[in-house]
Formats: sequence, structure tokens, C-alpha cells
Amino acid sequence: ILASKLAIGNFSNLVEDPRLTQPLGAVWYQVSGSGAAIANVAQGNALRISGAGNARIGSRTQVSANPGQKFEVSGRVQNQTDKSVFIHVFWYTNAGAYIQVTGIEIPSTASGWNNYSQVVEAPNNPDLGYGVYTFRTTSDSTTGNAWLVNPRFAEAIVAELVVDGAITTRTIAAGAVTAGELAANAVLADKIAANA
Repeated sequence: ILASKLAIGNFSNLVEDPRLTQPLGAVWYQVSGSGAAIANVAQGNALRISGAGNARIGSRTQVSANPGQKFEVSGRVQNQTDKSVFIHVFWYTNAGAYIQVTGIEIPSTASGWNNYSQVVEAPNNPDLGYGVYTFRTTSDSTTGNAWLVNPRFAEAIVAELVVDGAITTRTIAAGAVTAGELAANAVLADKIAANA
């Protein structure tokens, strides 16, 4: 019996002000480009970026991370620009030096809100310090706007449902498995280890 593993969230959103109640510049700020705003839409308060090249809104929340640690990154997005936009995590050292970026590409759509979620892995870099949630356009987007609500950055836990080797002949009671419990041809010789 082999292990089945799932990545699940721990339900603690590490992003400060995920409901976007603070004005732009407080918790969320325009990192680059123009047209960034916190706008009120039918879905609630939303981060808005324009299609101008390399427009980016970032969180001031620095989420501590260990090399190889997994996180769930998500948001609900409407992208009406002419190119893809991204939910990205920018990874830095504790001294603030950039390491790399990972995240979700969101294609251009005419209308509608869509949920996006992905488990990302922190860089396997011994100098890793923290990650920062960002919402951004590509460098060559030119028209339109995109909106994001419900930004989420949470630690993902790898849950081992059954650990390899957890079930052995010593953990099965004598007589627990009988012929009446098995379907015909369920146990074949090539599935049984020698001297098992």
C-alpha cells in the first residue's frame, strides 16, 4: 500500500487586509506602472491594474518562508486587458535581494469573474527570507483593466493519508482477511512479495 498525498491549505490567510479595506498605499501599494487603484466593484473592494505595461500592485506583507516550503496562492479575477495578467509571489532574501518569481497566469477574457488557485513552492535557496503577493500585467499589455478580489497567500500542508509501509502483516489481525472478503482474482502471485 503506497502513500496518497494531498496539498491542503491551513486556512490561515497570511496576507494582511485581504478585504482591501485600507486605501492604496497603506497595505497594498503601486509597485510600478500606472492606473493602480482599490476600486469598489460588485464583488466588493478590488485591486485594479491598467493594461499599461508592467503595472503592478504589491502587498506590504512579507510572508516568511523556508526553502522548498509550499504555499497556496489564490484570488478571484476579471481580466479585460488585451494580454495575460498574473498573481505572482516575488521571493526575496531577508536583506531584500530579489531571488525569483512564481505564480499564476490569467488569460485575457471578455468578461466574467473566475477563481484562480495554485500551490507554489518557495525557491530552494538557503538565503530565502520571505515572499510577497502581487497582482500585475505583462510588460507589453496596452489596453483595458483587470480586477482582483479575495487575495490569499496561505501555507499549504502536505498531508500523508497513508504513509508507505504503514500497513504490514504485523498490523493486520490474524484471520482478518479471508477468502470471503476478497473478489475473485484480487490477489495474484506477482503482487505478493517472496516469503510474505
